[in-house]
Amino acid sequence: MRSGITFWASQGKDAEFEYDRRFAESLRRDGTARLVALEAYPAWHFLSATYVTFLGIAFAWVVGADMGRTYPAMWTPERLFDSNNADMALPGLPVVGPLLLVAGVMGLARVVILRRRVAEQYLRGETIRRGTVAVQKSERVVAIEYAQGPMHLKWSVLLGLLAFSLGLYIIIIVVSFWVVSGAVLGKPEDSFLSYVFYGSMLGAALIFPGGLSVLDLFLDEKKRWNHPRELTPAASVVRRENTKIRWWSSNRRRSIR
Repeated sequence: MRSGITFWASQGKDAEFEYDRRFAESLRRDGTARLVALEAYPAWHFLSATYVTFLGIAFAWVVGADMGRTYPAMWTPERLFDSNNADMALPGLPVVGPLLLVAGVMGLARVVILRRRVAEQYLRGETIRRGTVAVQKSERVVAIEYAQGPMHLKWSVLLGLLAFSLGLYIIIIVVSFWVVSGAVLGKPEDSFLSYVFYGSMLGAALIFPGGLSVLDLFLDEKKRWNHPRELTPAASVVRRENTKIRWWSSNRRRSIR
């Protein structure tokens, strides 16, 4: 990215035609905006969302493994919510797991959206602020305030993220059920394959349209590729050399006097 910024900066300086100069300058500003977005929200902002996502995946694996170990002799749907079930790490995992997976995927999407908004703010010449942790004494809560505002996702993208998360959760359960059940002898083939087949179909039916929405969210920036981009009044202010403040010269005059 830095090499691209340097390349387009040199292209703009050496351009013979005005259109080529404006195009190179637009691409240079676009690359700088992406770099500013990475500076505002670096990769460590993905860590908490990634941890929650993998925790949801682990819960899904536990649910599938419990089904695989007890199917068909002892397994019932009520078993997953039974507090006396020693094989489950936490009763109610079928509810907690998908919620964690949805929260993790939404958290990953939020970082992408915040980066995109920071880049847009830079291109428009606006003041850029980063989210901070604020203690609201009146309400006695600790909240994370994002200067870029809420996500404001389209309904299609929001439903797609939910479908993708639930589909992924089901697929992981099916894979875990397949692996654990396949290692245990004496399973009836017909019902076993039926569970695997219908579970895979349901998971794929949710993942496919949901995956398209997730892909649309992450590639939305590429679809709005538009150069040369017109400058806003705030971004088109030219720096004047004669307005520089030379504080060192004034201090020197004072010391001489």
